[in-house]
Amino acid sequence: MTTLKDLKYVALKGEGYFCKVKQYTDEETGKSYALKQLKKKHYSREDYRYRFLREIGLLNKLSGCKNVIRLIDHGNDIDNKSLWYLMPFAKYNLYDYIKAENATLTQRQKYEIVEQIIHALKFAHEQSILHRDISPNNVLVFRKDGNLNIKVTDFGLGKSTESLSYYTGSSASGYGQILYVSPEQKVHLKDATVRSDIYSLGRLVYFVFTGKDPDNIKPFELSSLVAKAIEDNPEDRFQNIGEFEKHFIALKELHLDETIPIDYVTMQEVVDSHGHIDIVKLHELLVRGNYVDHVYHDYIDPVNTYLLTDDNLSNYYQAVGSGIRDFVKTYSERLDECYQTVRWPFSAMNTFGRVLRKIIETVTDDDTRLLCFKQLWYLAFVVDQWAVQTDLKAVLNDKYVTEEIQTQLAEFIIESKIEVDMSQFRGMKIPKIVNIGITKGNERARQKKQKYEDAD
Repeated sequence: MTTLKDLKYVALKGEGYFCKVKQYTDEETGKSYALKQLKKKHYSREDYRYRFLREIGLLNKLSGCKNVIRLIDHGNDIDNKSLWYLMPFAKYNLYDYIKAENATLTQRQKYEIVEQIIHALKFAHEQSILHRDISPNNVLVFRKDGNLNIKVTDFGLGKSTESLSYYTGSSASGYGQILYVSPEQKVHLKDATVRSDIYSLGRLVYFVFTGKDPDNIKPFELSSLVAKAIEDNPEDRFQNIGEFEKHFIALKELHLDETIPIDYVTMQEVVDSHGHIDIVKLHELLVRGNYVDHVYHDYIDPVNTYLLTDDNLSNYYQAVGSGIRDFVKTYSERLDECYQTVRWPFSAMNTFGRVLRKIIETVTDDDTRLLCFKQLWYLAFVVDQWAVQTDLKAVLNDKYVTEEIQTQLAEFIIESKIEVDMSQFRGMKIPKIVNIGITKGNERARQKKQKYEDAD
């Protein structure tokens, strides 16, 4: 068994406010080790010693997990004020590794990295242990025989702003790590729960797959997973790591199973199969918007059929959360394409209206609703579909047109330059700014008409 007294000091490798990390080597085997040590000036603080000893205890408890850093030796020399523990030395933490290797990592390797992190957190949660400080700085990367072995470190020390993070200070005191902290922890770090770890894990997944810090998250292949994991309200996130893992595995199978090339699967084929539809895979197809022959028959019509059947829309929204925005964006784009084609029943515009109205009534995301309102306005008044006008008027109120999107909707209405009979809105509680937008849109429409008449 390796102990500190058998090793030779090499160099100081890292230093934060609370701790130093030193590299040691075994001259006989050539193996390197990292010694994490509480600084002497902090040793007199009972709370610091408690946190460090607690970390040692947690690593002991988690020793059965291959993806948690291994505790090799530890000591507490009261006379010399030396509190430390020994672990394997890693050349990289995950942040440095991804920044250096992102361009050469395969998608399969990225899935394998995340899978190992999930395994570590799942094991910890099963022991009723929270991490509270998941970030790339607290994940170590070991390379052996061409394989990547991932080890999660620093369990349990992100509970307060005085976290003894690996090679860093507190997660709440450094910008690079604060990006991974859940909203509830930013208010009270001690309020962390399983869902707080899931929030941090979601942001970590984004970093692994994109190589970009999660300060401005944009759509990518695991958007549905990340969107649900990082919901501001913990109640809207995955409720446990098992749910997160199930969704992750479904996406992994979808993207890595070469026998099912998702780029060539259409919604019509899925609906025609009459089998069980996995919502995770369904979401990927909805967002991709694949079609082979005709956008209406291959995509729009089967989407409408699915969403208007039973509780499919509400179940789908419950599963993907704000990720539904990515689907609605694609759906809106496909509708725009459809309007420019032939060989589809124009009466189907009424069905478009029903779907858009149902989405508005189901979701709470303002951006998603705004996309739907713009399509509804186009169908109702630009194309002049009476049935869609009824659907639009049913939701054109401040319950659904919130303050956050009223101005944008009003601007869209003005730019549409369509004259609308204002009497049909009599008695309706339309938001004031939207009402003004309709009025100004009428003025623009009349000016446009007058311009054409003058030209003649």
